[in-house]
Amino acid sequence: MGYFGGMGLLSWVEGFKHWLAFLLLFGIGAKMIYESYSHDVDVKTHRLTHKVMCLLAIATSLDAMAAGFTLNLMIIEPIVACFIIGLMTAILSYVGVWIGSQSGTWLEHKAEMLGGIV
Repeated sequence: MGYFGGMGLLSWVEGFKHWLAFLLLFGIGAKMIYESYSHDVDVKTHRLTHKVMCLLAIATSLDAMAAGFTLNLMIIEPIVACFIIGLMTAILSYVGVWIGSQSGTWLEHKAEMLGGIV
């Protein structure tokens, strides 16, 4: 669905797609750096209800649809892109878990700042 929707939007964003990607990534990174400075220790935990799970499922679906939109901005076959995305997700997830287990508590809130900078 996202892939076909992206085909229709491609002509609208063709001229400034690199700036759009830059602004989105810059905004996410800036928010991560900002949040790394807020040392709110009293974070409330919420119960995981059906309503929360439904909202998370909708958010995940919207994220996947946005990823489908971006596939049209690149000159690559969708099957190849899915394989590359899956492979890189597996590798980087493994590396992230390994780094997290090695860093322990010495990295703490600096990890979020590092993620925002990257």
